[in-house]
Amino acid sequence: MAVIDPQASEPESKGEDDHTIVVDRTAPGVSQDDHTVLVDRIAPGEEQTDLTIVVDRSVRAKPGTSKDRTARKRRIAPPPVPSGFAPQAVTAAGADAREHYPPRTIPATPTPAPDSEAGPAATREASATMPSVARNSRVAARAAVVVFVASCVVSAVGLTLIAFALVARF
Repeated sequence: MAVIDPQASEPESKGEDDHTIVVDRTAPGVSQDDHTVLVDRIAPGEEQTDLTIVVDRSVRAKPGTSKDRTARKRRIAPPPVPSGFAPQAVTAAGADAREHYPPRTIPATPTPAPDSEAGPAATREASATMPSVARNSRVAARAAVVVFVASCVVSAVGLTLIAFALVARF
C-alpha cells in the first residue's frame, strides 16, 4: 500500500496504481495536523505471521448420488453428551413391540349416598305476572330464524334478478 500525502498530486508508489482516495474531512478553521495513531499489535520478540487462509474455489465438488445421501441419513450417532451427564441411551424394542402387564384388580363400587330430606320450600313464588325466561328465549329464537329465512329469500331473489338482467342484456 502506498502512503498518500493529501498535498501531493501523485501517490508515492513505484509504478503500481493505488486506488486509495483520501478525503479531507477537517472543518474550516481546524488545524491540518494528522491525529492518526499507529498501534503495533506484535509483541516484542515475536515475528509477524500472516494467518490468511487461501481457499481454491476453481474446482467445484460434484453432488453426491442419491445412494450416498440415503446412506448418510440412515446412520444414527449418539448425541454429543459428556459422560456422566445422563444415563446411557437404551435401544428401543422396535415396532410392534408389546409388553404384557398383569391385570389389576378393580376396586368395588362405592355405596350410593343415603337419601336426604327435602330442604325448605322455595322463598319465591312462581307468579303468572313474572316473565318467563324460557318463553322469552323461545320468542327470540323464533325471531332469529324468521330473520335468517327472510334474508335468504331476499338474497335468492336478488341473485335471480341479476342473472335475468345479464341474460337479457346479451
